[in-house]
Amino acid sequence: NTWSGIQKNTAQPAFSARLSSTVDNVTGDGTSYTVVWDTEIFDQGSNFNTSTGVFTAPVTGKYLLSIHITFSGVLTAHDRHDIQITTSNNSYRLLFGDVTPDSQTRVGATLTVLADMDTSDTASVVVTSYGSTKVIDLIGTLDSSFTGYLAC
Repeated sequence: NTWSGIQKNTAQPAFSARLSSTVDNVTGDGTSYTVVWDTEIFDQGSNFNTSTGVFTAPVTGKYLLSIHITFSGVLTAHDRHDIQITTSNNSYRLLFGDVTPDSQTRVGATLTVLADMDTSDTASVVVTSYGSTKVIDLIGTLDSSFTGYLAC
C-alpha cells in the first residue's frame, strides 16, 4: 500500500519512559516528589535522561507531553493530589481530591498538555499528595508513564 502524503520523520524528537518498578512511600504528607522515569521505551533523538527523569527540548517548538500516574497505598485521609508537568517556561497541573480508591487503594490520573518549549528547556514530572502520612507509592511497569514529542 502507498499512503499519499504521509511522512515519517525519524529526526523528530519523541520519547516514552516508565518506571521499572514501584517506588515506595514518596508522598502523602505534602512531600513533593520528582519522578525519575528510569526505563525508556524509546527515545528518538536521545533527549530523555533516565537518571533524572528529565526531557530536554533539542529545538524550540510546541511539545505534546503526557503522563499517566498510578498511586498505591492511598488512604481515605489523603484528601488532595497534585500532579505537575514542569517545564522551564510553565507548570501544568492536575489537582484532584476526595477520590475513592479501588479495593487495592489505587488511584490513577492522566495529564496531557501542549507545552511551549525553547531549545534546551526541560520537562519533568512532580507529584504531591496531602492529608495523611507518607505512604503513597508510584506503581511502576505499565501503570505509570511519561511520553512526549515535538508537535510543531
